[in-house]
This record gives sequence, C-alpha cells and structure tokens, in this order.
Amino acid sequence: GHAFSVTQIKDLTIPDGSVTLVRCLNPWSDSTELNGDWSDK
Repeated sequence: GHAFSVTQIKDLTIPDGSVTLVRCLNPWSDSTELNGDWSDK
C-alpha cells in the first residue's frame, strides 16, 4: 500500500445528524482528472 494526501475536509449537517467528507489525493495516480459530480470543475 501507499499513503494518500488529505486535501480537504468538510463537516456537513444533514437531517439524520452529521457527516464528514474527506477529499484525498493519490500521489501515484496517472494525473487523470475526474470529470464527474465530485470534480474540481
């Protein structure tokens, strides 16, 4: 295995309580940019 870098953390309040979202960077990726709903764009 290898380590990931945490690039952002968000705490959200939802009707059922709360949830923490953690965005991670995989330093071993092939630099392919995500184009979906969770992308930076």
